[in-house]
Amino acid sequence: MTDFYDPAELRRFRARRKAQRVYSDAYRDKLKAQKAPDRDDVAAAALRVFLALAAQDTKSVGKQPGLIASDLQRAGFDRAEAVAKLRAMVRRTIIKNGVGEG
Repeated sequence: MTDFYDPAELRRFRARRKAQRVYSDAYRDKLKAQKAPDRDDVAAAALRVFLALAAQDTKSVGKQPGLIASDLQRAGFDRAEAVAKLRAMVRRTIIKNGVGEG
């Protein structure tokens, strides 16, 4: 099946996409020049800290693993799979950093 688009509408769409790309590139360049983290950088850092704390002592992270699993469940993921993934990530951090669980 072939979709037919109005050529004028297609030009406007492509122009919007190009403008968005230019804006996004400029925004990323601005963040890089300012050495400012974006949301993904902050999230990755928070996860690294959480995993390092959990690898040191699982009791030190309190209820956070359950809260993370609940949030993932609300986003449509299976809770058991989320918990299993978190545990696997903690195990890999323990192996990578050579620390033992307390």
